[in-house]
Amino acid sequence: LAVINALTTTITRAQHHGPMMATALEELKGLMRAKAAWFRLFEGEQLVLAQQIGLSQDFLRDRNAIEVDETLASVLREGTPKVFKSSTASETMRPYLKGERFHHLIIVPILGKRSPIGTLKFGVKRRRSYTPDDMEFLATTAYQLGLAVENLRLVEQILRRDPAAAGSRYPIQAGVPAA
Repeated sequence: LAVINALTTTITRAQHHGPMMATALEELKGLMRAKAAWFRLFEGEQLVLAQQIGLSQDFLRDRNAIEVDETLASVLREGTPKVFKSSTASETMRPYLKGERFHHLIIVPILGKRSPIGTLKFGVKRRRSYTPDDMEFLATTAYQLGLAVENLRLVEQILRRDPAAAGSRYPIQAGVPAA
């Protein structure tokens, strides 16, 4: 319950998606007992690292932006979290997972209102099994984060187009008329 409370509080108070994602990663990484956790968001056809905790500098340098391979495409198409062992990963990904000493990866699609907007990944060092409830929790949490990211991006677009909206009588960030 503490994780749900922290995530809900972070999402409802967020004014920028970076700090919100950092808090979510920290909470979820601990809950999933992962060595590392990271968000990737679509920028064009690539998935770009948006936030991470626990990845090495080599991984960050070499895997900052990635193409959607068949593994990711299937996860995004199905819209459900999947667990992949490092030993069975694709030829391009296996060396990085071994280098990070991950036994397996959990890949969770981040779904927006209409389509996938990215992925949430967890690198776990030890063998572990997950219940259907664990996977459902991750899917639901990722969906809520996806909607929050989309909403914050929309607010940022509005403020870029109309800077006067930032000081208006009806602040977008608060959603409540100023007193």
